[in-house]
Amino acid sequence: MLNITKNFELSIILPAYNQEKLLKESIEKIKGVFADTVELIIVDDGSTDNTLEVVKELLNVKIIINPHNMGKGYSVKKGMLSAKGKYRIFTDADLPYGVKGIKKIFEKLKNNYDIAIGQRINPYPQNPTRLFCHKIFNFFVRKYLKIPFKDTQCGLKGFKANVAEEVFKNLTINGFAFDIELLCFALKKGYKICIVEVEQLKHNVSTITLKDLFKIFNDVRKIKKIYT
Repeated sequence: MLNITKNFELSIILPAYNQEKLLKESIEKIKGVFADTVELIIVDDGSTDNTLEVVKELLNVKIIINPHNMGKGYSVKKGMLSAKGKYRIFTDADLPYGVKGIKKIFEKLKNNYDIAIGQRINPYPQNPTRLFCHKIFNFFVRKYLKIPFKDTQCGLKGFKANVAEEVFKNLTINGFAFDIELLCFALKKGYKICIVEVEQLKHNVSTITLKDLFKIFNDVRKIKKIYT
């Protein structure tokens, strides 16, 4: 377990759903660079495999357990609001942007940016249909919400602690569209945002269902009503 009384400069939040095969390796990679100077927070989002058992065996890791599958946005929010670090970064449990990507975000935050967001410069080779849908979705979001970001769904974003507190306390979206809402909120508040180009080292298997897709578009409509 993690020493909750220790002061950390950096907190890293990993939302996890059925990641038993990858999570231990990801944590070892992070510790290999940051050792025990980082607050590591794993949010188990109602996993049905052995993810929770894997995490419980690890030292110096803070564990948050959702009662059932609440959504990625909900999980990241829980992690961010429980973090103690001066800077707080979330990324996907399989580290698709590597520890190098985390370090790049961290450096920008220390250079006095309120928020640093990853933007993929070389999407990992994937199904052409999925890549096409990814581009169409990002184009739609930019035009529909009138925001400048080309890659809202990159799963690597960092915040100063006070900014993280304000942003995540005000989020209403619990699903995959939470990234879009937090960016709209940040623009409305006038936060200093840095876009950080990151290399996507691998591509995780999508867990988004057709039902999720409809919910994402419905959530985008809700976001437009709130922020425009």
